[in-house]
Amino acid sequence: MSGSKWQRTQRGARGFFTLALAQIVLLIWVAAAGAVQPTHFLRVEPVNPLSTMDVAGYLEVNGGPAPVGTEIGVRVSGEVVGAAVVAATATGATAFNLVIYAYPDDALEWAVYSPSAGAETSDMVFSAAGFGVDLTDPSLMTVDGHWTSQLSATYPTAGAPPTITVPGSSSSGNFIVSWGVATLPDAGYDPPSVPGYILEEATDSGFTANLRTAYSGAATSAPIVGKTNGSYYYRVKTTAIGYQDSSPKVGGSACTVSIPPPVTNASPPSAISVPSSSSSGNYSVGWSDSPTYGASYVLEEATNSGFSAGLRTAYSGTSTSASISGKGNGTYYYRVKAIKSGLTDSGWVQGSNGCSVSVAPPPPTNVTPPTSVNVPSSSSTGSYSVSWGSSSTAGAGYVLEESTSASFSGSSPVYNGSSTSASISGKGNGTYYYRVKGTLSGATDSSWTNGSQGCTVTIPPPVV
Repeated sequence: MSGSKWQRTQRGARGFFTLALAQIVLLIWVAAAGAVQPTHFLRVEPVNPLSTMDVAGYLEVNGGPAPVGTEIGVRVSGEVVGAAVVAATATGATAFNLVIYAYPDDALEWAVYSPSAGAETSDMVFSAAGFGVDLTDPSLMTVDGHWTSQLSATYPTAGAPPTITVPGSSSSGNFIVSWGVATLPDAGYDPPSVPGYILEEATDSGFTANLRTAYSGAATSAPIVGKTNGSYYYRVKTTAIGYQDSSPKVGGSACTVSIPPPVTNASPPSAISVPSSSSSGNYSVGWSDSPTYGASYVLEEATNSGFSAGLRTAYSGTSTSASISGKGNGTYYYRVKAIKSGLTDSGWVQGSNGCSVSVAPPPPTNVTPPTSVNVPSSSSTGSYSVSWGSSSTAGAGYVLEESTSASFSGSSPVYNGSSTSASISGKGNGTYYYRVKGTLSGATDSSWTNGSQGCTVTIPPPVV
C-alpha cells in the first residue's frame, strides 16, 4: 500500500517474534473509537502447538498515540477469542494489554481489512519478517511477565472537496450548503473506499466561536435550518476508511441571516381613487394592493367626511375595486382597509374627495297642462296678445289653438313653440276663442287649458 506501512518494534532486546496455531488463522484488529479508520488485522499462519501469549503494547495511529477507547481484538477463524481497549497509563501514555492463545515458531504477517469488504485485502498484506519478539526469550518480558510491543501506521490523505458553496444571505434561517465531490488517491483498496464528508459551522471566520458539526455523511450538500440572525461560516473536509482526513475547504464568505420580525398587522393599501362626480349614480371606486400577501379588503361608504352619517359597508372581498350603483343625488365618501385572518386589520385609507351625484330626473310620461290662458275680452283693431301659465314639465313646448266656436269645433293652431304668449293680428269682426296644451318629445301631450272668455273684435268703419 503506497504511503502506508505497519511496523511492530520491540522494547527490550532484539529477537524474532513468532506465533502459530494449528491450521488456524489468528487475526488481531484495531478500531479507533468514533473515527473512520480501517480495521487492522494480525494474521498468523498455523504450524505449531498451542501456547498462551500475554501481550502488552502501545498503539500509534497517523503519527500519534491511539486515543483512549480504541478497541483491539483477536479473531480465530471468524470467532472473537480475546479483546482489549486502549487505556491511559500512569505516565499519561496510552497502552493495551491483551491475552491471546498462540503457537510459537511461526512467521507472522500484518494485513489491513476493510470492514465494508468483509474480507482481507490481499494486496495490502505486509510480511512481518524481521519484526517481532521471541516468546522463548525471558529477557524480552516486562517485569510483570507481559510481552511488550508497539504498533504504528500511517495512511494516505484524502483529497479535499474542490469547492464549497455557501449562500450569501438568508431571510428565513433555512438554506443549503453544498460542495464538490472529493477525490481519493489510489491506495489499492478492494473494493475502493468511498469518500464521506464532515461539514463544520462557526460564527467567526477563524472557526473558534460556536464551532459545531453541521453534517456528517456521504452527501455533497446539507440543509441548514433554524438559524437565528447572525453570520455563519462553513468548512468541509473529506473522511474515508483507510485515509487521513483531508484539509478543510473553507467557504469564501459567511451566510448572513436576517429574519424580518413577525408580521402582526395587515398593511393598508397605499391609495384609494374616488370619482369626483356622477350624473348617473353608478360609478367605480378602486384602491391599490396591500403589501400583505393574501389580504382582503373592506370598503365603507358614508354621506359625510367624518364617516358618522349614512355609514355602510359598500364592499368586502379580495378585489381592488368595487362597483357602486343606484346612488341618489348627494355626496358620498369612501374609505378602505386591508384584513387577513390571524392579523390585526390595517388602518383606514380615506379618499381625498367625495363623489357628488347629480342625477337628472327621468323624462315624464305625460306633460302637465299650462295653468291658465289669458285672453283679452275685446279688440278694436284685430290685433292683441294671448298668454298662458307655464307647464310644470321641464322643457315643455306649447300649442295654441283658435276657434270662432266656444266648443272649439273647427279650431286651428295659431302658435307652436316654447314661449308662453302669442301675438294675434289681422282678426276681423267677431269673437275668437283660445286654448293651449303642453307638448314634449317622448311624452304624451297635456290636456287643453281653455281661455275663460273669447275676444270680441269690433273694428269701427273707416272715416269718410
